[in-house]
Amino acid sequence: MRRQMIAAMLALTLSASGLAACGDSDSSTSKSESSKEDFSAAYAAMNGEYVCTSVIVNVYGSDAGYEYEPIKSKYLDSKITLNDTTLTMDGKEFTMEAGKTDNGYYNYMVTIDGSGYDKKPHNSDRKFADSDFEGPIYFMFAAKGTDQGFGPIEKDTIEMYYSPAGTEDWYFSFTFEK
Repeated sequence: MRRQMIAAMLALTLSASGLAACGDSDSSTSKSESSKEDFSAAYAAMNGEYVCTSVIVNVYGSDAGYEYEPIKSKYLDSKITLNDTTLTMDGKEFTMEAGKTDNGYYNYMVTIDGSGYDKKPHNSDRKFADSDFEGPIYFMFAAKGTDQGFGPIEKDTIEMYYSPAGTEDWYFSFTFEK
């Protein structure tokens, strides 16, 4: 009985300390601030002009009336520019925030400030964008030479997800190469 009580108290102590660490706003703020500083080299590596080489309209986009051919005609061979923390697409500028990714095929995950992307893991209740936001939500960046499972890629590559206004989902996916 005494061993059970000691084990229960130890479990409660570990749980409480874990919860306290999760709520420590000072440590999360400093991590966030330092991670932004850590990505200056990433922004420099991503800088440049990219050309769209692939277009996908997902099933929700098709159901909403977005047809593949007009989207393909608009975006295939279109160009985007990355310059430090700014992405220019369709004549509009978006502020980027780089981060690391757990996906071994990509070097960085870059989110767009103001898109409303909630950064939750893939699941059905995920919010990709605010319904009034129109533009790129996030993209994954792979540097030239990154092995994507079939060997090293030949060009810097961006896999981008785009949301038109009126939805909280992504309807288009684009591949851009430098």
